[in-house]
Amino acid sequence: MINFGGLATGLDTQSLISGLMAAERIPLQRLESKQKDLTGARDKLTDILGKFSQVGEAAEELSDATGFGSFVAESSSDGLIATASTPLGEGSFSLVVNQMAKAQRSNSNGFASSTDPLGQSGTLSVTVGSDAQIDIAVAAGDSLTDIAAKINDSGARATASVVFDGTDYHLMVQGTDTGAQNAITFAGLTLGLDANTLTGAQDAEIVLEGGLTVTRSTNQLDGVIDGVSMVITEATGEPIQVNVARDGEAMKEKIQAFVDAFNDAISAAQSAIGYGSLDPQYESLAGDTALRGAANQLALTVADTIPGLSGKYDMLASVGVNLTRNGKLELDETTLDEALADDVRAVEKVFVGDPATSTDGAMAIIMKAIDRIADDDDAILQNRIDSMGDQIEQVEDRAFRMELRLDDYESNLIEKFTALEVMVSRIQAQEGALAGLVNMTFQSQG
Repeated sequence: MINFGGLATGLDTQSLISGLMAAERIPLQRLESKQKDLTGARDKLTDILGKFSQVGEAAEELSDATGFGSFVAESSSDGLIATASTPLGEGSFSLVVNQMAKAQRSNSNGFASSTDPLGQSGTLSVTVGSDAQIDIAVAAGDSLTDIAAKINDSGARATASVVFDGTDYHLMVQGTDTGAQNAITFAGLTLGLDANTLTGAQDAEIVLEGGLTVTRSTNQLDGVIDGVSMVITEATGEPIQVNVARDGEAMKEKIQAFVDAFNDAISAAQSAIGYGSLDPQYESLAGDTALRGAANQLALTVADTIPGLSGKYDMLASVGVNLTRNGKLELDETTLDEALADDVRAVEKVFVGDPATSTDGAMAIIMKAIDRIADDDDAILQNRIDSMGDQIEQVEDRAFRMELRLDDYESNLIEKFTALEVMVSRIQAQEGALAGLVNMTFQSQG
């Protein structure tokens, strides 16, 4: 469509149309602003939902006896490494390491070269423990290096190498596995391996206090003490003390991680809705009832007495996990330490519950609350996110239809102003013709 731009009327029609369109676009701009706010609010809600889920994950770390009651084992000697997994409880024990488990190591007779042919032929038979005998064919042209390679390729549970003692070269064969049951025997063309055992295959041997002797084929001692794993690194022959205790620091770290996750979720919710003197991050979240309800529900859960527990340790606050006036948690380590020293089992019940009476602990109760708030398909926050997504679609649809109406309106304005220019131009042309006719009439009369 041709736009004459006010050539005939003298009007700035383009500016007039722009002004009229600007006024008509105000409702659309409000819709676009609403859409942007809703989109930002939905993304913020999704982020907050993730933070609430993390509260549940932190609670899960403390929800059973294994996670809550981790133990640590300490050895009085570098010759024994002790670690605790799930021991029966705290305590200490003493032991003496008489010998380490070792793999057999045997040397052949000495030879002048590692690569020259030995000039000997026959069969070297190798038997490891109760394994089947393995026969290795040795040719007259084989060197020590060749024989070592044949042993390594034979499938025997042993490795062979060539060593130099400064004067002669020797074939050294070492068992793969420790323990007396893995002793190696040589027969046939032994090259002296049967007569030169440098280290015999032997079991580890320890003596527990009370005189009980324990042997193992490896230096890994599992099952000697329930829930305690030990590794022998040296046979000192001296008494070694092993102490098993609850890992208080690890426990506090897990509790603090839960407190931090809780506070992170609550802070995010409070910031989003405009808690106290804070301004809401998005207009669509100002005082949001879903977020406020989620935060309140979680706060009530951690502040409540735990059903089924009695005595002085029956809620999180009684063991040092306190809900403050601003809706966040604080860990009082002094109160926690005193409670653990007083009755560690009662403290464990606060967090873990009591399986004997099917009583849920605080962490299981909180995990169920988190399911209702964030993790279930119809959780509070998930429903709010879905609802906000529906709102965004509705606003987008309204904005699209409004854009179409504005395009039609602008086209109509251009058409009308163009028609006006054409009409005025025709009138001006008629006025010019009439004026010329009048002039001609006056001239003819003169």
